[in-house]
Amino acid sequence: MLLKHARKKMKIFRRALVQKQTVHQTIEGVIDIVDDERVVGWAYDTAAPERALLIKILIDGLDDPIIALANVDRQDLRNAGKGNGQHGFDVSIKGLASIGSQIRIYTLEHGRELHGSPVRINLAELAARSPVASNCLRMEAYKAQKLLNPTSSVKEESRANITNITYRTRSQPDVLFETESPDIDPEGLITRYVNFEHHRFKQDQHFSLTGNLGERLQILHWYLAGYGPHRALPLPLSKQQIEFLNSPIPIIGLRCEVSIAAYSFILNEPSKSYDLRNEAALQEATFWWCVERSPLVAPNGDLITDQQVSLLTKSDGRDTYQTYPINYFLRRLWELDPSLTTLDLKSAVSRAVLTAVVMLRCAERPYYARFLPRSSVSALLAPHTRQTDKDFSNDFLQLISQTLKDFMEYDTTGRADPKQSAKKLIEQLNAHLNRNGYAFSRATRSKTSEMNAGLCFKPDPSIIVEATSGLEVGVAVIGPTRATSGLGQATRLSIDVLGKAGQDISILDFGLDNPAPVGFTSSVRTRKLTTPKQINLLHLNAESIPLAFAYLDSNVYRHSYNIGYFFWELDQLPRCHSLALRMLDEIWVSSEYNREIYAKFAEVPVINVGMAVEALPEFSSTTRDRFGLDEQTFYFLATFDSFSFVERKNPLGVLAAFQHAFPAAGSERVGLILKTQNRTRVDDPHQVRVWQAIDDIVRRDPRIRIIDETFSYNDLLAFKKLCNAYVSLHRSEGWGFGLIEAMQLGIPVIATAYSGNLEFCRTETAWLVDYELVTPNQNEYIFVERGSRWAHPSIESAASTMRLVFSSPIEVSQRCDEARRVVHEEFGLVAIANRYQARLDVIKNIISGQ
Repeated sequence: MLLKHARKKMKIFRRALVQKQTVHQTIEGVIDIVDDERVVGWAYDTAAPERALLIKILIDGLDDPIIALANVDRQDLRNAGKGNGQHGFDVSIKGLASIGSQIRIYTLEHGRELHGSPVRINLAELAARSPVASNCLRMEAYKAQKLLNPTSSVKEESRANITNITYRTRSQPDVLFETESPDIDPEGLITRYVNFEHHRFKQDQHFSLTGNLGERLQILHWYLAGYGPHRALPLPLSKQQIEFLNSPIPIIGLRCEVSIAAYSFILNEPSKSYDLRNEAALQEATFWWCVERSPLVAPNGDLITDQQVSLLTKSDGRDTYQTYPINYFLRRLWELDPSLTTLDLKSAVSRAVLTAVVMLRCAERPYYARFLPRSSVSALLAPHTRQTDKDFSNDFLQLISQTLKDFMEYDTTGRADPKQSAKKLIEQLNAHLNRNGYAFSRATRSKTSEMNAGLCFKPDPSIIVEATSGLEVGVAVIGPTRATSGLGQATRLSIDVLGKAGQDISILDFGLDNPAPVGFTSSVRTRKLTTPKQINLLHLNAESIPLAFAYLDSNVYRHSYNIGYFFWELDQLPRCHSLALRMLDEIWVSSEYNREIYAKFAEVPVINVGMAVEALPEFSSTTRDRFGLDEQTFYFLATFDSFSFVERKNPLGVLAAFQHAFPAAGSERVGLILKTQNRTRVDDPHQVRVWQAIDDIVRRDPRIRIIDETFSYNDLLAFKKLCNAYVSLHRSEGWGFGLIEAMQLGIPVIATAYSGNLEFCRTETAWLVDYELVTPNQNEYIFVERGSRWAHPSIESAASTMRLVFSSPIEVSQRCDEARRVVHEEFGLVAIANRYQARLDVIKNIISGQ
């Protein structure tokens, strides 16, 4: 009986199993779409083609299943012969990406799992399925990586030459931000740096620093709105200035969001017209200020107030989203940025991607962290606890990891780990925010951030070093190492001299506000500065020194002995040089002329270390035909850069002396060439008028020619060698590279007997022209202080000298030989290296013995 009963039960079980398998064979269904808001698909029973099936949706993280009826009419099903076509389902599930990591869909009655189930679902995968979202993230992640990992072509070398010996230098960035005249400026509006720029750009001719608040505001407004925008660089601002500018404008009827700085720029923006008493207009104006205008002045967000952040982080009121909400700031960014408008903000994934994109943009603009919706950031950064996501810590990491798969660099083994790369990128981003006083977790800025201490600039990313890492023994040369100018040539020569002296050298190319072209000089193969040196040699004119101290990472100079190598032409120093003299530890010059000038004004040592000449390179000789020169003509040559001020170089004097020495009616075969560069880039009205006068003379005298072209160094030497005499009727020279170079080439030199060139222009090496001292006019040179003087060469003396050189070949040969000897013995690399080394030995004793 028991056996019979068992057989009967087995038969019933087999019949049921067959029936279930038969039913399963009649069920069809597919999951078409799973995104953050809905699940789309269809379910159909071939055995009951007119009946709508119930489906059951199981989601990890939800206790109860979701039941829905598959009765949505779909034309594609009808076309495929699936019953009456009414077998689709489209189930809305808000925030699906944040609910669970896996979804399963069954038919309720039969328990048949639809094709495509289970689906692993998370934010990163949803974003990856969307080409629009993926492209947005990919572009921003790539930018962030480049910004946070600046590439460098410099090969890193060992740093065994590090010492903890530092110097109590005068070069502290705080000096830049001291109030220039605290007795008449209690608000601290005009810092020493602002006053320096005020004089450098001759704004003191329009308004002066006085106790009148209105006049001080004019100076500050010029600095922010007049001077600043033309520089395309951030402006150094003091903490006092920032606090003043961020104060609400004291105008009745305007809200506290309207700061003094914002009001000043909004009011003076011709393309904008805002009614700041209207809420909507105020929001739009504030957005413009925070996103477009203030970053040009203070790129780290120093001029953005808490009130402005609150105004822009309000809900925009258009839509209410429970997951990844949108505020006014995000929506306006989305509306104004074509790369973002393709995101559909009705989708939670798109809103999450938009938030992640702005988080990545904090690599360039850290202050954007203040404007992010806190709930959205929290959702992206919230740690995952689900077992299926144990390899990832949060959604933001998942999004970046998914994105990096497409463009990340592979390691030496040929493998790439996007998860580790994403972690590294996010760590760098957080560290970058922290350095600037920001964090994703808060809308406020840290009050103790370094940037709030004074400077509003971004230092050179290739020189970010900790002040505690010590200094490297040796000398860093800072200056326009690649510029085709006298200053650039002097910088390169000092590098050669220091190398000859056996110094460990690094270089930092810095030429802010130096208009000279680059790319026509021989390359400098010295190691780039990556670790601060004990001694810095700043090869910049005194009016550029504060720019270096403002725009370089202060770790470069704040513990080093800082030397400025200067040239100057007038016997009075301009007021814009005073800040450099206040911050430097020592001044080097190339001539006694300059030493005497700076010694009158400086409180630090002023040392004449000389200036070297390098051995001339081998250059290919050429014929006069190449430059259109006549073979039988005796050519006088004058060379100068038009940026060096045409009045100082005095080509009009050369023209007058030439025509006086050789009247047009004479029989001598003589010619004069004015070789210049950058002439067409000079737009100063006075200099333009001088050039017009030069052109008038040249048009009437076919013996005179102007060449306005930048030659390579070799071509310049070859061209000079074709000429018969070199003429410089300058009013003043800091050194005179063209003169000493002509001596090296064996060309007779005719020069004014005044200024720095007298170091090598002597009666036995050159033909000196008499002069008288005169006062230059304000428009004749860059900085002319009252009482300044320079030379006025005698036309008669110059003319007679030119005739003497033309007619005395034996004397010319003897004097040229002596000139070459003097230049080689007294100004060769070895001779000047000895002078540099002698002074560096003294400085090292000063550093170690302080």
